[in-house]
Amino acid sequence: MKKVKISKKAVKKLKAFKWLAVGLALIGLLYYFKANLVVAIVNGKPVWRVSYSQEINKMAGKQAFESLLVKTLITQEAKKQKAFISEEEINNEIKQAEEYSQQQGMTLDQLLELQGMKKEDLINTIKLNKLVEKMAGTESAKMQEWVMNLQTNAKIVKWLKN
Repeated sequence: MKKVKISKKAVKKLKAFKWLAVGLALIGLLYYFKANLVVAIVNGKPVWRVSYSQEINKMAGKQAFESLLVKTLITQEAKKQKAFISEEEINNEIKQAEEYSQQQGMTLDQLLELQGMKKEDLINTIKLNKLVEKMAGTESAKMQEWVMNLQTNAKIVKWLKN
């Protein structure tokens, strides 16, 4: 095998190039993570995503947990009672929602967007509401009482720290 001689000057240039590449990579990573870690800059000070997430959890965490809990209980009870919602029922409700949105001078998609919802969210809400109607009736007080009884009788283990 033949040994290749590399001059000291070439070795120094390679090392310098390597450090330059590492430095540029670090700058790129810092820029990328800063863009993903900072949600806003207020008067020159960053608002960190971690602080934002903690605040969101404080504000909406309990409400989101309760909502998921109720949805789960309703779904479980519907399976027990073999209650289901047909596509026709869903389509009828969507048609009513479309008529309502047209009365408001917009499309259903525009109305959903204003409420921060997607059509899938609407369909899931319709399914849950229809399940509750089938299992508890359409009277609001009875529905609330029925859901409260589900919560009271359920074996719930809370893992969330509030």
